[in-house]
Amino acid sequence: MIGFATRSRWRERAAVAWAAALTAPVDQLARRRVAPARVALHLGDLGSAAVMAAAERAIRRLVARHPAVTTAAALGVA
Repeated sequence: MIGFATRSRWRERAAVAWAAALTAPVDQLARRRVAPARVALHLGDLGSAAVMAAAERAIRRLVARHPAVTTAAALGVA
């Protein structure tokens, strides 16, 4: 899972860096069906342009190979 944190400036910068670093490994795990590719955003993240741009990059890369679904659909409860 790629998650973001915007409670402080250093967390925001770290989250953007981790998202860049984790997108390829998350993609590989999802392709091998080891784990689903998940991106986690919180309401407070919407106020950060850097986080939203990083999330968009990660999501664009992941949906190129994997269908986008809700958590409920991925778990088969929808």
